[in-house]
Amino acid sequence: MFFKDEAIILRKSIIWEKDISITVYMKKRGKENIYIQNGALLKSPYISITEPFNIFKGVFYIKKDSVFIQEVERYKNLAILIAKDIEIFKTGFEIINIFNRYIIYQDEKIYILLKKTFYYLSLSKNPKMIKLAFLIKLVYLSGIFPNNLKNLNWNYVLKIKNSPFKEIEKFNIPNINQYIKAFENYLSEYFSSS
Repeated sequence: MFFKDEAIILRKSIIWEKDISITVYMKKRGKENIYIQNGALLKSPYISITEPFNIFKGVFYIKKDSVFIQEVERYKNLAILIAKDIEIFKTGFEIINIFNRYIIYQDEKIYILLKKTFYYLSLSKNPKMIKLAFLIKLVYLSGIFPNNLKNLNWNYVLKIKNSPFKEIEKFNIPNINQYIKAFENYLSEYFSSS
């Protein structure tokens, strides 16, 4: 069965010398592991489509309950932009780790959130604000948004929740690490108790 979809690469592993396994989050199917024989899909001699943070549209097929890539139609190389700055790169992997820990189901709105997060992270001057926006919006889209969290100015939280990503870096939040930690702890406590 062939189908078209869009995918964000979350992880890449080299198997033996030539083969690659990637973990992707697909718009219509959710999280999938895809095996790529002989490291195909190299569009550039320096960086391939299969790097984390990259987004691509393509034709896929299912064989024996596994998903394979038939053809890549278009791709957006965010890996190069994100890897240019160590803080942005580190923040990107922190976001991937949070995503992998808590998101196991397919949800198109979550896919769009992750796509926008990586896009705006690649342009960011303040990666911590992008991470905080990701956490707040992830909690909201997961249907577990709290009425309040201790020691946080809730007006900041609501502004971030209701603002598009392109406006997120306009906010100046004192003690941003406290907000990030509070939402990370909230996610951890919520999912460990359910």
